[in-house]
Amino acid sequence: MYHIVATDDDLDGDEIGTGEYPDPYDSDPYHESDPYGYGSDNAAAEQSSTRKLHSTLDIDEFLKESDQQAAVIGYFDESTNSKDLGLFTELAEEEGNNLKFAYTTSKEVLEEKKYDGFSVVVHLPSKFVSAKYDRPKHRYPSKTITGLQQLKDFVLNKALPLVGEMTIANKQLYDSKKTPYLTVFTAVDLEKNFKQFNYIANRVRKVAKDFKNKLNFNIASKSKFNYILESDYVFNDHTMKDTVVGIRAGNFFYRMDANIKFSPESLLEFVNAYLAGKIEGVEKKTPAAPKGDEDEDDSDSAVVTLTNDNFKSEVTEPKDKDVLVEFYAPWCGHCKQLKPEFKATAEHFKDDSGVTIAAMDATANTVPKGFDVSGYPTLYFVPADTKKPKLYDGGRDMSSFIAYIKSHRTTSPP
Repeated sequence: MYHIVATDDDLDGDEIGTGEYPDPYDSDPYHESDPYGYGSDNAAAEQSSTRKLHSTLDIDEFLKESDQQAAVIGYFDESTNSKDLGLFTELAEEEGNNLKFAYTTSKEVLEEKKYDGFSVVVHLPSKFVSAKYDRPKHRYPSKTITGLQQLKDFVLNKALPLVGEMTIANKQLYDSKKTPYLTVFTAVDLEKNFKQFNYIANRVRKVAKDFKNKLNFNIASKSKFNYILESDYVFNDHTMKDTVVGIRAGNFFYRMDANIKFSPESLLEFVNAYLAGKIEGVEKKTPAAPKGDEDEDDSDSAVVTLTNDNFKSEVTEPKDKDVLVEFYAPWCGHCKQLKPEFKATAEHFKDDSGVTIAAMDATANTVPKGFDVSGYPTLYFVPADTKKPKLYDGGRDMSSFIAYIKSHRTTSPP
């Protein structure tokens, strides 16, 4: 699921938007039902509709929707830079889960901002910007985009503050970068106790400022990522500690001794020991999901096909089943990419009576109340104990699905 918003100007903006990055969609009521087969392709329908912003005020609102996610705004003169706009849109499709994208083709806005034909500006999430160490925004250095990879490298390299928050939603952004990253896992509540977050962030910044080209740094909720602490970093005693620290470098995970009290000094010692090769890492090998095929026979799939007739009996009524639900559209390319990962997840849990992996064609059925589907695919986790849907915004691969379910399940594993 990706999110691209069209805008018509660029605010100098201090605050950055987040949102849950849903992308608007055009449902196809005439498409024949093809439960979880994903049907035929419909490129026109798959294009996300865009919200065009036509004024400085509009961009101001776009940037102020939230302040916790980096925003990328493109400015294009369609008569001269349509190719650049096309590449920008491609990047939005790839990275829309991690970043917020918008663009404008308003000549008035380009003139106001003095952008001659084209510009791309990356705005850091203002909540995590340090006036001492961060530049709040970065402008693309060239007058044209020579290739998608060039634009992608620029955006991804400029989208992270010196120390930000890693969430389930943006974890992939950190994972995709070539630079290893250090995470301080602790209690995080930005709404109720941002001062505590900022206190820790300032202590981390004291170390991070000297390692900008060697490590990325972030802070993450210890409770939300407890499954990673156990499965990846192998912190067997992390529950007894308020704060633990780890470094991820590709498939290798390095942990700071949980018995060492967190401080700028202990953090610096840990970083230096890692860079000197003095810490042994834990390698995690992720099993590959089977390849998908649009025409494959899904009759033996462990994914439960949902319709309006069986949704209650399969999802919201059983008090002995935790359910991961996908709402998809047969023509959706992102849904097709997700399909083999989802099927492999269902296969993993097929002998687990407490877990159901299910999918509903949202173009052929009416989405039930309580499930807000504003883009494809949209996933929800419905725990057995409360049956209150929780929007799933984690990784879109088998390993992430399995880890999330194991961490959030309310039924007893077999």
